[in-house]
Amino acid sequence: MPTVSVCLPVYNAEAYIGAAIDSILAQTFTDFELVITNEPVTDRTVEIIEAYADPRIRFYQNEKRLGLVGNWNQSLTHSTADLLVLMHQDDVMHPENLAAKVAQMQADPALGMVYSNIRQIDQSGAVIGGHWLPESQSAVNETLAGAACVQRLLTEGNIICMPSVMFRRDAVKDHWFDPRLAFTCDLEMWLRIASHRKVGYLADALLDYRAHDAQETSRFSKGKEILEYQQAVAISLSEHYAAPQPELAQQAAAYLGDWALGMAKWKLKSGEFSSGFGYFNAWRQVTFNSKLLT
Repeated sequence: MPTVSVCLPVYNAEAYIGAAIDSILAQTFTDFELVITNEPVTDRTVEIIEAYADPRIRFYQNEKRLGLVGNWNQSLTHSTADLLVLMHQDDVMHPENLAAKVAQMQADPALGMVYSNIRQIDQSGAVIGGHWLPESQSAVNETLAGAACVQRLLTEGNIICMPSVMFRRDAVKDHWFDPRLAFTCDLEMWLRIASHRKVGYLADALLDYRAHDAQETSRFSKGKEILEYQQAVAISLSEHYAAPQPELAQQAAAYLGDWALGMAKWKLKSGEFSSGFGYFNAWRQVTFNSKLLT
């Protein structure tokens, strides 16, 4: 059995899949399997994947469209290792990515997951910046108590870039990403793991995260992302703890309200009225629905 399963769910991936696979196969840590699950497509994705002869690749073609979260979970279902990574089809690993995270996980069995800093790249691969929340990224490696990580996720935003994460199978017990959440299923999983495990952070940028208009998550804007963030938090606080967490709920509600109202004011001031009114409506709903958290 390999030490790590790198899971790569793909859909209409011909533009970037080659770069993603190349970066995984170029890892300095080599004891891994690469599990690829492909949605039914009409582009050259299958042709590109089948051109690779590396025996670590296990390729599965989905018989029907499963959707984003369904395909993520399908890839994890085919995995066999105890340490798991879910990679995006359009992102690029740095060569030391797996090695650094395996070392961290093996050094501290109490860690449920470890994540790293990232760089952002554009469609052509040019670096356009660092993490989208740079003020939340430490300059040094850290090990966070689970409660501290939960609080940061509820009051600072999703500071964890999903493909930068390595997590333990036993930290989620084969309970993969929550299909109730189309946009924030990763947030719910990080909150779930941190509710009972420590979390590691590596300050080096070990992954290039590609920002482009064709991203699936680009559909979530105009306040939709905030409302689903609230839904993920509500699920987490009601299902991951044996008792109510009123203080965490109040902190999350305050953060989400400030986020929504701030975005509404900014968009309206910029003349983006449709977007502004969307965020204003999200603020109203967050305020009204805050009782779901508190």
